[in-house]
Amino acid sequence: MRMFYFSALAWMALSTPAFALSPDTFEDAHAMLTEAMDVGGSTSSWAPAPGAIGGFRQVTVEGGNSGTPGHEVTSEITGGSWLVTMDGSGNSEWVRLLWSDASGVSVFSSPIDLTAGGQSDFILSIASLNTGVEIAVYILDTDSSDTVYKYPNAAGDVVWDYTEFTGIDFSQVNQITVTISSISSDSVSFAAAELTPVSLQAYSVE
Repeated sequence: MRMFYFSALAWMALSTPAFALSPDTFEDAHAMLTEAMDVGGSTSSWAPAPGAIGGFRQVTVEGGNSGTPGHEVTSEITGGSWLVTMDGSGNSEWVRLLWSDASGVSVFSSPIDLTAGGQSDFILSIASLNTGVEIAVYILDTDSSDTVYKYPNAAGDVVWDYTEFTGIDFSQVNQITVTISSISSDSVSFAAAELTPVSLQAYSVE
């Protein structure tokens, strides 16, 4: 079984601002979604998430059509953790998380400012990882969009500096997504999303 443990998702400032913002604490549950890895199916659901930026989140699971028959991709958010599992080998499965301020609406009703207080980085801290994974962060502003990919293969902080995104105005963000893919027989667990100006809080995950 592919297992990945992410222990903090954060935006982090180089200097100390007056506040911290948490895009998602993952304390608000989101029911498990499951798709087979060999039939090309996908499933998606929205749920209120008072602890998340905007107050709502969408999770989408794509099973792909090239995976091991009888194996599955799953996503579940509960108790401060977002757990993604893929229990077979494939190359087209993925799980995507999107935040919004209204159920069924994929963009924020008004652009949000991810630079307020000096934030300048998007940070994903991986608590446990025993194989490689592809993580894509997609940002849409009022005029353009860009996706930056990372390929961590060990536990630790994964950092997306705002300057890595081409043409994005982080003070006018309309959409944010995180997509997990290309993992082999393991799982990954995110244990909080934070815009934190001072330090990255670590969470232990069983």
